[in-house]
Amino acid sequence: LNVPVVARQLGELLRRLHAVELDGFGFIDTDRLRRDGVLTGLDRSYADYFDKRLEDHLGYLADHGLLEPGEIREVRRLLNLHRPLLQRSRGVLVHRDPALWNVLGTPERITAVIDWDDAVSGDPADDLGVLCCFHDADFMDAVMAGYDAAGSLPDDFQRRIWLHCLRNMLWKAMLRDYMGYFAKDDGFFLSNTGRQGSLRSYTFNKIRQAMARLKE
Repeated sequence: LNVPVVARQLGELLRRLHAVELDGFGFIDTDRLRRDGVLTGLDRSYADYFDKRLEDHLGYLADHGLLEPGEIREVRRLLNLHRPLLQRSRGVLVHRDPALWNVLGTPERITAVIDWDDAVSGDPADDLGVLCCFHDADFMDAVMAGYDAAGSLPDDFQRRIWLHCLRNMLWKAMLRDYMGYFAKDDGFFLSNTGRQGSLRSYTFNKIRQAMARLKE
């Protein structure tokens, strides 16, 4: 795989996707989609969607000792501090899982993106935040080079990316523990990705990285 070339293409593709504006926010109203063929979100505000199950996720991480009490408090502080970033006037089409296992093509070119069942009406930074959950700075730099090529981005865009990275990692940490992913061997697809360290250490290091970036 020509990673820099494909990563840049992925950034270009996501920028095109995020030009599709939708009414409402959050999960797609499937009743209306079936009835009228219209994509619209179920929630009235983006914050309503962002906060969905947040307390459940934090509670699980606290109750199972996956994050220290001080870390839970700091997560809450950072989410509250950056809450103004959730004031979105309009949602856009967000894939929500643009990982490379959902990207088809050749070593040099993306030809299709699959697995759209998690798509929502949301903040475009969410898709970049999801990518941050899986990839290092070099990969993200290539993605952002493609994403930024279509026009300059708002000053708060990087903060929004890290805010969504943190939010995504909170539920991913809960899910990975609940599903027993941390106990699986290197043959498990999330473990066998070439990254250093265990999936558990990578997961919580990523949470702490996102927290550190939001403190800057």
